[in-house]
Amino acid sequence: MKKILLWCCAFSMLFSMGCATRYFRYTTNLNTSGTWHIDQTGAFSSTSFISGTLDVPDDADILEVTIESLTLTPRVLAGHTASSVQAAANVTYPIFAGIGEETAPLFPSQTLSLGNGQSPPNALIQQGIERLKKLVIDFIRKGGFPPRTRVTLEGTVQGGRAVLEIDYSINASIKYGRCQEVLNSMSGGEECPEHGLGTGGPL
Repeated sequence: MKKILLWCCAFSMLFSMGCATRYFRYTTNLNTSGTWHIDQTGAFSSTSFISGTLDVPDDADILEVTIESLTLTPRVLAGHTASSVQAAANVTYPIFAGIGEETAPLFPSQTLSLGNGQSPPNALIQQGIERLKKLVIDFIRKGGFPPRTRVTLEGTVQGGRAVLEIDYSINASIKYGRCQEVLNSMSGGEECPEHGLGTGGPL
């Protein structure tokens, strides 16, 4: 009986506090990765389709998307004799409801570092980075990357045969906000913007 009375008192206190709708901001990360496979002399091209997982509420406002890093991790395999590998990367994505495709460069042609460990490309191309941001926004709003979205490594092998696997990793941070009902006694948050709940704006 005492326990029932205690629970009743607790619920009464909660209801008496009342609720308010407040706007809260969050940051989460999306990491997409894949592998390019190379077993070639001369010119080569290797493609990997982009995928990833992310949990952002449907009613969230996407406030900012930042591509934090793009890193490469090459693995030299048995049979590799090449003295160097030159390569560039691009991202290809569908347009016009999937009828056509466009390609944006990610990094320019450069000599790849084949040492052990993870390293970024020597330079990135802003056009490709901006396209990756838009693809991440599409991913959030549509629940996945558009079909056939892929990254391709293209280049040439010098001085022998290249036998490699190159892992790539693209890390993006997403800032989002959403209105939530909370107890009046809770601190934090802001006044909800005029567009209200469930719009999935403003980006």
